[in-house]
Amino acid sequence: MNKKKLYLLISAIIVCFIIAEIICQFKLEDFLDHSIQKNIILAQEGLLIEDLQDKLGNPMDLNGLQPKFPHPFFGYTRPLTKDNASLNSEVYGFVERPELLDLKKDNNTVYIGIFGGSVAARSLLYKKDLEYFAEKLKISTPKLQNKKIKILNFSYSGYRQPQQFILFSFFLDKLDYAINLDGANELSGKLAPHFPQYFPTLMASRLYFSGNTFSSKIKQAETFKAYLLVNKINSYLKENQIIFSTVRSFLKSFNIYLWKKIEIDLLQQEKDVDSFWALPDQKSMMIKNIEIWSNFVRRQAALSKAFGVNTIFVIQPLPFSKVKKLSIEESQFIQQLPSEQLLYFQSGYALMQNEVSTLRNMGISIYDANSIYANTIDSVFIDACCHLNQKGTQLLLDGVANHLSNVINSER
Repeated sequence: MNKKKLYLLISAIIVCFIIAEIICQFKLEDFLDHSIQKNIILAQEGLLIEDLQDKLGNPMDLNGLQPKFPHPFFGYTRPLTKDNASLNSEVYGFVERPELLDLKKDNNTVYIGIFGGSVAARSLLYKKDLEYFAEKLKISTPKLQNKKIKILNFSYSGYRQPQQFILFSFFLDKLDYAINLDGANELSGKLAPHFPQYFPTLMASRLYFSGNTFSSKIKQAETFKAYLLVNKINSYLKENQIIFSTVRSFLKSFNIYLWKKIEIDLLQQEKDVDSFWALPDQKSMMIKNIEIWSNFVRRQAALSKAFGVNTIFVIQPLPFSKVKKLSIEESQFIQQLPSEQLLYFQSGYALMQNEVSTLRNMGISIYDANSIYANTIDSVFIDACCHLNQKGTQLLLDGVANHLSNVINSER
């Protein structure tokens, strides 16, 4: 090739690049941004990201609500990040509980710990709910009229017994009273392979791809890899790197392609048969779950008595308990459950009720909070599990505060 042809080729490449750059900058990038924005809206509505997090966890979202970091004592907690790295192991891994680091008890303050899963975590985490609960408790408890009330929330999504017992044993010296909110996680029998039955269910699914809802480990790994790549591209684009529009357009196009692939994978996985509900030994697994729960409730009650920390055990409200008359919206949640799964939960709740009677006869203070919704026709649940809207949360806090007040008022 002579010099003239080479110059012409280089000139043509430069001209094509300039044209492509102009098209990308003024046309294609806007179009791609619009498509990405649609994905963000879908994600915010829970149609993509939430579904993916439920199945695979979200290791990139270090500040999200989902737990994802193995903990030597409590199953899991959140990892340290650059934003909270100043906190050390004295916080026992609870990076969002800095008050535990140097907590010195004040004689004019009553310290109440709450232990449980996601419902407990959400119910007494936000300031308005903490203040509401404290005020409700004071109104009906003369002993607390002139006291400050400090709530320490040790709950995490997916926690159950024995995690709550272990947590309580670590922190009981910081508490005057404790609330144990149990129910949904105790009835869940789904576990990933190679994990003991008392292990936190959510942690198992984050450490090891669950064998119940996925038929192909290879497909799971591909979906997970694509998800990590999406996050990496998003992070790169957010840094406002000085790159050509053509390169940004390629990255955005690849981003959209990956999201579409993830969406298709998830839709396919939704069609896969969840084999757990057809297992012949699922009833024995449920019986074992209730035994584990009851065993550690009794241990926690004994430890409470030995150290003078009055503990109440609360069975959280469940939409399938048949106590509440469900609204149209709540009925739709229940209808989405496979009949075998609904029957499994209802039979598990019946077993738990029998065990509640046994525990009460042993003198353990246990309160079935399902009764607080008995006369409520409004929606209080936001899904078929147990999670609550603001009205449901408020009614739950009312019921728990009244029960704890009765316990405190009956103290010698």
